Amino acid sequence: MPKFVCYHCIYCCFFRDPIECPVLFPWEKRVIEDLLEDGETNTSFEPLEVWRDSKGVCIVTLYRWVIRGFCPFYDIVMRRCKIHEMKPLACQMFPLLVEVPSGKVMISSKCLWTKKNQKLLKELRRPEVIAHVFPSEFTAAVTVLQQYNSILEAVREEKLVRVNDFSSCKLFVDVDSYMVGDYGWRERRKEEGEEGDKTLL
Repeated sequence: MPKFVCYHCIYCCFFRDPIECPVLFPWEKRVIEDLLEDGETNTSFEPLEVWRDSKGVCIVTLYRWVIRGFCPFYDIVMRRCKIHEMKPLACQMFPLLVEVPSGKVMISSKCLWTKKNQKLLKELRRPEVIAHVFPSEFTAAVTVLQQYNSILEAVREEKLVRVNDFSSCKLFVDVDSYMVGDYGWRERRKEEGEEGDKTLL
């Protein structure tokens, strides 16, 4: 059975519709922000999944990295990613897509390799086959699911409430910052006399 080979086409790094754009964890978003050049105008970050605590603080668990046109880190001439070793998990696992929290794995139709291997796609209903055909991509997808489930467990423990209307949020805090800052678990646990810190990963 063949293994996935990247053809270095442009389709995974060019975006017309925001819904196609990568979904990032907050810590990934901050890495990308640090790597972006000053004055970069074709990219932005929008909260995608937000929760609210009892104090009214809005906690962001996922961002959508909105890219208009080519990704700013895509080398059009060389057809390579300029930050390959540091790119987000959403990029690492492509053409695999993970639906959270269900864990359903899908395959993007944008990928040229998948278009040329349509017959093989029927065999990819079994996880072990997906792991064989897309070894590194599947590993990245599993990591995404593990990290998301870890976040979800912490969110449930804190009894946070899902926010659908972001306009009601006056303050956004990244979930990992929330956990170690004045807003969340660590401070509350100190008040309750509990020892140790809760970590996501």
